[in-house]
Amino acid sequence: MAIKILEIGTGYTSIPAKVGAATEIVVEELTRSLLKAGADAKILDIQDNQRAATSLPIKDVCFPQFLNTTFHNLGIFHKFKRVLYSLSLVPALKRNHGTEKTVLHFHNQYNFFFYDLLSRFLPGRGKAQTAYTVHSYVWGFPWEQIKDTIHKKYFMEIRAIKKADLVLCLNEGARSLFMEHFGVQASKLKVVLNGVNTDTYRPLYTPEAKRLKRQVRGINANRLALHVGSVCPRKNQLGILEDLLPAIQDNGLDFAFAGGIIDHEYLEQIHSFAQEHNIKEQVHYLGEVTPGAELNEIYNLADLFVFNSTSEAFSLAPLEAMSSGAPVFFGDINVSDTLISLEAGIKRFRTGHFYEQHQQLVQDEAALAALGAKGRELIVQTYSWDKVAEDYNTAFKAIL
Repeated sequence: MAIKILEIGTGYTSIPAKVGAATEIVVEELTRSLLKAGADAKILDIQDNQRAATSLPIKDVCFPQFLNTTFHNLGIFHKFKRVLYSLSLVPALKRNHGTEKTVLHFHNQYNFFFYDLLSRFLPGRGKAQTAYTVHSYVWGFPWEQIKDTIHKKYFMEIRAIKKADLVLCLNEGARSLFMEHFGVQASKLKVVLNGVNTDTYRPLYTPEAKRLKRQVRGINANRLALHVGSVCPRKNQLGILEDLLPAIQDNGLDFAFAGGIIDHEYLEQIHSFAQEHNIKEQVHYLGEVTPGAELNEIYNLADLFVFNSTSEAFSLAPLEAMSSGAPVFFGDINVSDTLISLEAGIKRFRTGHFYEQHQQLVQDEAALAALGAKGRELIVQTYSWDKVAEDYNTAFKAIL
C-alpha cells in the first residue's frame, strides 16, 4: 500500500543542505529513497529563496525572510529562528496532510513540541500519525552523566519521545534509556539505521591519481589520514591528532580534517599542537565542504579515515567514507553501538596506541585499499539509503 509521508525539515538550513548538516541530509536522502519505493512522500521545509536545485518535492513553509535562513550559529538567534519556524509549521502541516491518513515524520524537538502543543486548536489532528527520529547525540552518554542536562535542555525532546506514535532510535542504547527512564513502551520504539547514497559516495581514483589530487591541495604525504566533522571537542580532532602523532613523525603520514568550525578556540588548539610538535606542514584543515560530489572528492583523497568522537547518535561520516572506498579506523571513546557492529572495512584502536597497533597496515597501500574495498561492499549491501528506507516504510505502515 502506498502511504503518504511528510518529511519535516528542521529549520537549521534548507534542503538540500549546502553545509554539513547531517539531519537535513537524512531528510533529503530518506525522502528520495521512499519515493523510489513507491511512497507518496514530500518534504516540508523552511523557506529559502536561494534553495539549491533539486528534483525532490519540497513545500516551502512561509517564514520571515528578514531572518537569514542560511545562518547556522547555535546561539540565541538560532533558537529564536527555530521557534518561529516551528510555529509556522503547525498550520502548514495541517494544510498538507489532507483528509487521508498520513505520517508526519519529525526530526527536531522544537518542531514536534510546537506541533503537539498547538495543533489541537486546528481541525484535522486525528488524520495524521506522528513519527519522531531521535538524532541528538546526547543520548550516547550514561544516564547519570546527562540526566540534569536532559531535563533542562531536552524537555521538548522528552515530550516528543513520550507522545509520538512511533519513536525511531539510531542505536539500542537510546532505546533502552527511553524505556527505563521515561516509561516508553517497547512496542513504539524501533531502532533504525542511517544510510548513505552509494552513488554519490563512491571510489574515484587510482592510487597515482589520488596522489596527484592531493598534491594540488599541497599535500605531499605518502599516506593521508582524514577526519570529517564539525570542528569541536565532541568530534575530538585534537585527540585523533594526538593518536596519530607517532605515525606522522615516523611514517610519512599526514592528517587532514574538514568541517564547519563550531569552536574557534579548539581549532587554535589543534594548530598549536601541530606547531609544538613540529608537524605543522603535515596537518591540513580543508575547510567546510559541501555535501555530495565535493565531499566525495575529499574522502577520495584519503588512504584511511579516523573516527573517535566522544559521543554520537549515528554519524554519517564513517558510512560516507566507507562508501567512498576508504577504510575506517574507530577509536574506543564512545562509538555508537550500531557502528560497533560493523565488521568489514574497519579497524579499531585503543586511545594512545594507534601507531603500535597499526604501524604495518598504515605503510601498506595495497592492504589499505583492499580493506576499503571490503567496506564499500558492506555499505552497498546493508547501509544504502534504498535498503534503510525499507525499514522506515515498514515502521510507518505499522502505525497507520
